[in-house]
Amino acid sequence: MGMKKSDKSVTLMDVAKRAGVGVGTASRVLNKDPRVKESTKQAVHQAMADLNYKPNSVARGLKTGMSKTFGVIVSDITSSFFSKIIKGIEATSAENQYSFMMANTDMNPDKVTDAIRLMGEKMVEGIFMLGEIVTVDIIEQLERMDIPVVLVSMNIPMIGKGLPKNFASVSINNERAAFCAVDYMCSIGCRKIAMLMTDMDDQNVGKARYDGYRKALKAHGIQHEDCLVISGDLSMESGYDCMKRLLDDGIVPDAVFAASDYAAFGAMRLLHERKIRIPEDISVIGFDGVEQGKYSYPSLTTINQPRYQMGKVGMQLMMDMIQKKEILNREVLLQYEFNERESCLKKAEDTGNQG
Repeated sequence: MGMKKSDKSVTLMDVAKRAGVGVGTASRVLNKDPRVKESTKQAVHQAMADLNYKPNSVARGLKTGMSKTFGVIVSDITSSFFSKIIKGIEATSAENQYSFMMANTDMNPDKVTDAIRLMGEKMVEGIFMLGEIVTVDIIEQLERMDIPVVLVSMNIPMIGKGLPKNFASVSINNERAAFCAVDYMCSIGCRKIAMLMTDMDDQNVGKARYDGYRKALKAHGIQHEDCLVISGDLSMESGYDCMKRLLDDGIVPDAVFAASDYAAFGAMRLLHERKIRIPEDISVIGFDGVEQGKYSYPSLTTINQPRYQMGKVGMQLMMDMIQKKEILNREVLLQYEFNERESCLKKAEDTGNQG
């Protein structure tokens, strides 16, 4: 006869796994939800007995079967890009008397996995994923949670079959927005346009922005050059380093499209250090619309994402799924804005010698 686990080490996720159900279903059994089938209740109670599981005080206090809590997993909690989204989530969650717990992952898949597990143990009713690069294993882990998941400003193209049934997403059309930015650069006479992007293997928003860049060049009859595309990440440090690598290789573009405002700020810093004028020598466009772009020198032309609205719409999707309302569109695309500022300048036309 096998020994039972210590009740201190057993989690609701262990119970759910042994019973062959999702964590959300096990939680509903624990809270005496009348909608759960009798056979499912018996399986969960048997698993609890087998594992010597003792519900914690939070679970015992859930009279309605609802924790009124959800989780927010964010790739960089220090980023003002995500803080605006979180404000939108918070505003709508307060209206619905919900609170949330947050986890910062630094784009580390192991931290994402740990955060999901912890939130499952805390019996959150849903999880927001903000800007993460997720693996198939993480998607499967979220599917097993059997609770609503809302993706904000991210894609999961590796699924290849649309969103899983318990998922919804809110974002912008990143490819079209990137096309808009590079199309503008071409329209003001730029022809040697560099792109500072994320890693080439990034299947998240980075790939969509790169595709938009390529399509805009093609639309203007400009040959794509691999040497003008520098991979890094979306940080200021990376933007600085990518711009340095470009110039140190003897490549001087007439425009730079950065896949984030922060990368653009880093590139602009390097250009200032090299005494290269913005926008007279090189025009720069960022992506995201963070507040600092209004006050950089020069002020940054950018694609402005409706971040606060993303948070509010994402929270409404979450509430609709929690309340099991019919959702006609689980993949919401919001409208972006193109903010033209001081970092771009129309190139003087080369009229040739007139004498």
